[in-house]
Amino acid sequence: MKKLFEKYLKTYEIDPSIIKFNRVDGGESVIVSDNGATINYDENSVVEDSVIVSLLKLGLEYDKLLSTLHFEPTANPTIVQSFYVHTNPLRVAWCWKMMVKYLPKLELMKEILEINNYYEELKPIAKTDEEKSIVLELWLVLTIYGGGKEAFPFENHFQVPIGEYVKLAKEEPSVDKYLEVFQRESGFDVSVKNGLFIFH
Repeated sequence: MKKLFEKYLKTYEIDPSIIKFNRVDGGESVIVSDNGATINYDENSVVEDSVIVSLLKLGLEYDKLLSTLHFEPTANPTIVQSFYVHTNPLRVAWCWKMMVKYLPKLELMKEILEINNYYEELKPIAKTDEEKSIVLELWLVLTIYGGGKEAFPFENHFQVPIGEYVKLAKEEPSVDKYLEVFQRESGFDVSVKNGLFIFH
């Protein structure tokens, strides 16, 4: 698996000397810092390596907080989870901005087919905020990058109009957009200070 990551680092034009690899149990994650980044990887995971490296590229090219959510140590875990749920549709859409820029078309088509299958599977059974947020992230990718024309099935569930999500997802990635979406969806105030998300 590490060799696959290294292959994608080259595809995404990322200097491998700034990346550390850390083998873990429990799935992949990316930690982007001011001095480089760490890829935590699980040999048994089924997560696509290209998705992880897209997330890495997003943080390196724009802002580390776009790919790695650094919170104040005293942050309420429930609010932290809510922040992740509400911002992930933009994070996934912006990862796809990276994928479209760097991946071959055949690989993109394969990824779109997999996302469409997951979307069709999850859409009829989504009940929780998190599940409906995942449906939104899949729908955004299919609508913006896969030629999808279907109306979003849970439009009334979100405070931010779905058309605005599409507009934000097409714009340049920005941490300010995370803050805006979270505040409008949750009602909580959040800011960034010293490289951390702070809830008020």
